[in-house]
Amino acid sequence: SVQTEQQVNLGEGVSRARAQMVFAISRSELRQLVIEVPADQKVVNVFDANVRQWSVEQAGPVQKITAQLFEPAKATQNVTVELEKYSEEKASGKFLVPVVKAAGAGVGRQQGVVVVRLSEGLRGEVARSSGLLQVDAAELPASLAKGQWPFAYRYAAVPFELELNVEKVQPHVLVDSLVEAELQPERL
Repeated sequence: SVQTEQQVNLGEGVSRARAQMVFAISRSELRQLVIEVPADQKVVNVFDANVRQWSVEQAGPVQKITAQLFEPAKATQNVTVELEKYSEEKASGKFLVPVVKAAGAGVGRQQGVVVVRLSEGLRGEVARSSGLLQVDAAELPASLAKGQWPFAYRYAAVPFELELNVEKVQPHVLVDSLVEAELQPERL
């Protein structure tokens, strides 16, 4: 089984996702991990002290990440996957949160938490969601509880779907001005 904490940060023209996965192994040891991510995401990094090397292979609508381990994992194995996606489009539009899924033989279930933060100057609302339960900030794991996450969800199985409508906030400018005037007879 796999427990996942996924953080997504949306900025103007870029999205970055970081998924921390904890594999709980019960029957046999693992020599490699297989993880699926959407094909439109760039895999930036896959790391843990026990990850020797990793490779990415295109497989239709997903990419398969294969991470080779130094030592076979017998009880637990952690791995962190970092993704990013750049967009030439303006900040406004629809954004689909990437699903990071443990794959391969023997993966029984995956559950976890997904949180999303928008950069300053952006606002968003949920357009569509399925397979998710919204959670309060107090219910988040300790590693995520300190952050400001306007969108926080828990899921019991993958795949899930979370689509956001994101738009750029028009700047609101306030000006305080100070005017000094000297009054004299027949002159300002």
